[in-house]
Amino acid sequence: SNSQPTTCLDDIVANLQQREQQQQQQQSAAAAKVNKEQLLASVLNHLELCFDQFEKQGFLPLEPLYLSSWMHNNQQVELEEGSVESANNGSSSGGPAEQRQRVTLTIVGLSPYGFLLAVDATGQQYELTPDGNSLDMMHGLIRKKLN
Repeated sequence: SNSQPTTCLDDIVANLQQREQQQQQQQSAAAAKVNKEQLLASVLNHLELCFDQFEKQGFLPLEPLYLSSWMHNNQQVELEEGSVESANNGSSSGGPAEQRQRVTLTIVGLSPYGFLLAVDATGQQYELTPDGNSLDMMHGLIRKKLN
């Protein structure tokens, strides 16, 4: 019911209904509006089934479903790697000298440990982990190379 500024389920149902009418060249019955209670019940029922499966079999059987609907598929990110070293080696400023390199990565899935898995242009794999590292969508990510 909150059509603007985001998309709501009622809008999606209306768009699907409109497409169906154009494709079939006939009038179809109006789709019932989705109410909050029905939506919540459906989500929780599905979540319970997924949770039961996860408890019994782990994440592996759920991974294809998860990956089919996640937002990172083929997303390109910039990885800034390198270190900040002391510049007291003859530099007049005496401050830190940054030696950083940027690498463009494409996210291709999940690592065996559940972190984002990305590859560079040469095929080198990177596991993008959040622990102890900073995630800065404007400047890059810290990574751990996979063999």
